[in-house]
Amino acid sequence: MVLETADLLIRPFRDDDLDVFAAIVADSVTMKHWPQPLTREVAAKWVARQQELMEQPGYGRRILVLKATGEVIGDAGLLLLELMGRERNDLGYIIDHRFHGRGLATQAAAAMRDHAFENGVADLWANMAVDHPASRRVAEKVGMHLVATFVNPRNRDKETCLLGLDADGTAPTP
Repeated sequence: MVLETADLLIRPFRDDDLDVFAAIVADSVTMKHWPQPLTREVAAKWVARQQELMEQPGYGRRILVLKATGEVIGDAGLLLLELMGRERNDLGYIIDHRFHGRGLATQAAAAMRDHAFENGVADLWANMAVDHPASRRVAEKVGMHLVATFVNPRNRDKETCLLGLDADGTAPTP
């Protein structure tokens, strides 16, 4: 299934996406808020995992394609992650830094939010380092509410914002 926004086609990963996706996640500017850029080997495992997750309605990250050019610019979607001692439906997005500031992450996040809720996911969460205000703004623009901050062992023990959204539009209990 392909989702569409004003500027994006959002589709499942294909094997031939690996080269371009690996280049995006290997870029130190794009990945500056991650513990480190991803190697090609890690990117290949990422792609394979997302392909497997497509069998679970509402889950898995998808590749983002700019409609105007056909260029792959990142990914977005839903993964189960342990955050603050609980497994959570984590909405995430990675956009090639050359495309920041155009509202593309917000379009992708909104489409994936709607897709998740349409497929019966009860709540969504997003986490980002407190020093990543652009990512937090995306989560807030799609209706998420700050519910906690915590030290995140998944991200170098950095202070991290946890935002959430129930399917009814309210803030979930952390």
